[in-house]
Amino acid sequence: TGVDLAVQKHEAAGKTVLFTILGTPSGERIPLNIESGRWSGPEIVEKIADVWKRFGSILVVENVAAQQYIVDFARELTAATVRPFTTGRNKVNPEFGVESLFAELANGKWLIPNEGGVMHHEVEEWISEMLEYDPREHTGDRLMAAYFAREGARKVRGNRGLPSVGLRVLGGDRSNAANPGRDENGRTLLQRL
Repeated sequence: TGVDLAVQKHEAAGKTVLFTILGTPSGERIPLNIESGRWSGPEIVEKIADVWKRFGSILVVENVAAQQYIVDFARELTAATVRPFTTGRNKVNPEFGVESLFAELANGKWLIPNEGGVMHHEVEEWISEMLEYDPREHTGDRLMAAYFAREGARKVRGNRGLPSVGLRVLGGDRSNAANPGRDENGRTLLQRL
C-alpha cells in the first residue's frame, strides 16, 4: 500500500491517499483499494492501521520533511509494517520513476478494475491524474500513492513481481479459491463498489 501524505486539510489542499495493489502470480498489478481524504494526523494513522488490518500489506509512506512524523506515529501506535519512502530525483527516473508506471500500463501489467467500462470514482481520478501528468507540475496524489505502492513492492520482491495476498478457504464454497482477490463473478473489490 502506497501512502501519499497531504499536510493540510483545507479545501484547496491535496489529499492523503492510501493505494493498495494486489500482485498476481503472473505479474499483473491490480488496484485493490484506493482511499483519499483530507484527514488529520491521527486520522491518517488510524487509516494506516485499518488498511493494514484489512489487507496485511506493507505500507510505504512518503516521509519528506514533516511527513516523517506520520511514519513515526504509525510505527509507534500500530502493528502495521511501515516503510518510509523519500521522494527525490528517483521520481523522474525513466526506469523506476512515475513514468515507468505508464510503460507497465502499456504492456498490460496493470489490470484496471471496471464493470463494462464503469469505474469506481477513485479509479477514475487515478486515471485522470495519469492522463494529466506533467513532470514539471505537481503529480496527482493517487498517482504518487500508486508509485509508492509499486516501488515498495518492487523493493520487497525485486523485479520478480509483487507480494500477493494469500487466500485460504476454510469450509464453504471453494470454487473461487484459484482466483484470489475476486468474487465468484471474477470482480475485484473496486469493481464491486
